[in-house]
Amino acid sequence: MFFKVKRKQLQEELPVDSEEKVVTGSELLFILGAFLLALFLVFPRKSLDFYVLSEQKNLDLAISYLEVLVKKYSRVDYARVLFQGYVHKGEWENAEKLGEKIKLSPFLRYDLSKSRFFALQNKEPEKAIAYLQKCLSLLKEIEIKEEVKPSWLYEEYWRLGQSAEALRIIENYGLYKEDVKWAKKGLELTLAKSDFKKAMFFLEELIVKDSPNSLFWKQKKAVLLEQEGKYLASAEIYFQLFKESKDKKQKKKFLISAFKVLESGNKVKEIKKYLHSYLKEIPGDYASYNYFLSLARKVGARKEAQFLSRKILREN
Repeated sequence: MFFKVKRKQLQEELPVDSEEKVVTGSELLFILGAFLLALFLVFPRKSLDFYVLSEQKNLDLAISYLEVLVKKYSRVDYARVLFQGYVHKGEWENAEKLGEKIKLSPFLRYDLSKSRFFALQNKEPEKAIAYLQKCLSLLKEIEIKEEVKPSWLYEEYWRLGQSAEALRIIENYGLYKEDVKWAKKGLELTLAKSDFKKAMFFLEELIVKDSPNSLFWKQKKAVLLEQEGKYLASAEIYFQLFKESKDKKQKKKFLISAFKVLESGNKVKEIKKYLHSYLKEIPGDYASYNYFLSLARKVGARKEAQFLSRKILREN
């Protein structure tokens, strides 16, 4: 491990100005280059930038050495790593000044803008908005010019609170086709926006592709249809689930759910029709008979009400 040295002390000890102390090339390489060489030897599988950004306890030391290297050699690769060190440390002014002197990739410029946005979000909202706009502009640039995974774009838009853009990535890049988790995210985003049409699209995807949970998604679809005033379509799903189910409790639940949806939509004609069709399939318990008898009387289905009354009398 490297010794913990205070930034100020280190800067005083290192030969920052070549006019103050003449150093030979070999001495300079030994004193300043040894640090970076040691990093590559100790961490052969990690790049220098990864080390600088991940080892917080040595960050001050790494930044100080990099500052000297950049000053002495004007190496752009060192300058870019130093830039990331500044961003990670929160030294925004140093990062911005250095960024003006070197050509930064859109990724590094985005990293700075994103860090500034989150740092100012609660303290100075107006300044934060300006950095947010920079972030969005840079993400567009990255999306167009750079090779980047759509999932990365989604995560970045999501972190920035841009749900509409996050949804666009899922749709435009067909992420929902690759994994059901993206269809779930798409459903979540569309429901949050109350976008019924798109929510139904993702529900259909989940019903087909997430087959172990298709029953759950079908019920979700029925609920959404009812919320949107599509009472008949919602009831039809429950009737279909009633026919497909082998479990008595589930069958009872689906049948009653179907009629309750029709009730909530005040679909009297349809209630009469389906009462007649499903009369002999009503579960044979008192609670079920009582519910359907009350419903038959409510909509004026006399024959069905009489049939259910007799059933209740026999059961008792």
